[in-house]
Amino acid sequence: MCPSQEYFLTLWVNYQKRWLQRVYDYANSVDAKLLLFKTTNFICDEQWYGPWKDIYPLFDSQDKSTIDKCVDYLINNGWSNDTRKGKEAVQSSDLLDYCRHGQFTDAGAKYLENQVLQFVQGHQKTYTNGSGVMVGIFNDRELQSCNSTSDSRHHTKNLPARVRLLGNTVQSYLNVCFLSRSKKLINSTNDDLRKHDVNRLVFF
Repeated sequence: MCPSQEYFLTLWVNYQKRWLQRVYDYANSVDAKLLLFKTTNFICDEQWYGPWKDIYPLFDSQDKSTIDKCVDYLINNGWSNDTRKGKEAVQSSDLLDYCRHGQFTDAGAKYLENQVLQFVQGHQKTYTNGSGVMVGIFNDRELQSCNSTSDSRHHTKNLPARVRLLGNTVQSYLNVCFLSRSKKLINSTNDDLRKHDVNRLVFF
């Protein structure tokens, strides 16, 4: 799902609509019962090296000169506030947001994570009747630190703990899913019960 350089900014700007919603729609299309969105990985900025080690603090501190140079760079490379030859429009405010929050730092990762949380919370509200796919969060960021990574972003040193957390998270959500649908069945008429696909309940 890595975007090509030609589309990376439009995909970042439309992260919820173009990425998260697409996954949600697919889960519904295959009649999935549970969809977990993973939190973004913790990025250990102190492990950076080379030029980026000196540059990333300027972005994190929202240094005006650095942000302005970033916006100018995008404009000079064709990312102006037009429709980019018929493609999705990228406004000036989008360029500014990207330069402020779209960098490969932990602050940038948290920015996208907040969008994931907003997306999930919005779709959890639509699950009140126990129909459709249940949406949740797999939060393994809490288990990540600079001690669990050797390259600043991939956390392989604590993989067993993260797998255990995933299992517990799946089981917890499925329990809620089962209870929600069980209440719906109890409140159904006998005719509704006869029409219900019992086989689907087995695989909750």
